[in-house]
Amino acid sequence: MLIIGVSMSFCMNIITFAETKISLTNNNSERITDLANIFTPQEENDLKNKILEIEQNTQAQVAILTIQTLHDKKINPENLDIFQFGIELLSDKNLGWNIGDEKLDTGLFLIIAKADHKYRFFTGYGLEGVLPDLQLKTISEEYFPQYFKQEKYYTGIQHALLDIHKYLENDEEIIRKYTKPISEEFSKIAIFLLIAFSFFAGLFVSAIDNISKKKKFLLGISTIILITILTPYIFFDIGFFALALFLFASGETGNSGGFSSGNWSSGGGFSGDSGFSSFGGGSFGGGGFGGDW
Repeated sequence: MLIIGVSMSFCMNIITFAETKISLTNNNSERITDLANIFTPQEENDLKNKILEIEQNTQAQVAILTIQTLHDKKINPENLDIFQFGIELLSDKNLGWNIGDEKLDTGLFLIIAKADHKYRFFTGYGLEGVLPDLQLKTISEEYFPQYFKQEKYYTGIQHALLDIHKYLENDEEIIRKYTKPISEEFSKIAIFLLIAFSFFAGLFVSAIDNISKKKKFLLGISTIILITILTPYIFFDIGFFALALFLFASGETGNSGGFSSGNWSSGGGFSGDSGFSSFGGGSFGGGGFGGDW
């Protein structure tokens, strides 16, 4: 009887221990883990093809997880909310959800909790500036509530991924769609100021003799000009023109060590037509957007 009692106690301890850990793993770098069964096999395959297209044409790496509910003690024993649940998955490298390049941190992770009517996008550190939280908010709110209410999950996600892909590739039509409207007069003023700043800043840098100091100013001012591209007042072609004008005025256009534009359409070293690459070990800090329907 004593042996039986000890054995039962041991088994209960194992069960308790198992229930205090998130057991959900993704060691095979699966792009779609559909635990809520909201996709048909064909829909899941189509979404994987779209994700592969995004990864081949940009530096982003994408994964989607669907669960029935956050109140499932088998995967969420601590009853974490969707944000905390996602951060728990992404922060534990042993669970395999290390989405995105390790150096660039370009992961994009989407969790959908079907019965709770909640969803949450997570962006890696390196993706936050390229795909701001505001853009994820407007894109997801454009499609998710209306389609998810009809249980058309595939359609909503397909549309969102298409717009995200275009946004990452600097599609001006999509950028205009998801940026706040501004007056034409204010836009003209912003463009004039940027171009004037770029030109005179270039002349200032060209007059600096100290090479180390000159490089610091080149890097700093180039970064400032590139950051303006992320605002709703300056579009990409004007921003890159301003950068080229700055480098020209500073005398750095012929320098082989010049700056690159950081184009997100470069491919980023993914595996191409051979299929998906493994997750790269990216890090997340809480960027993204979550909502409900």
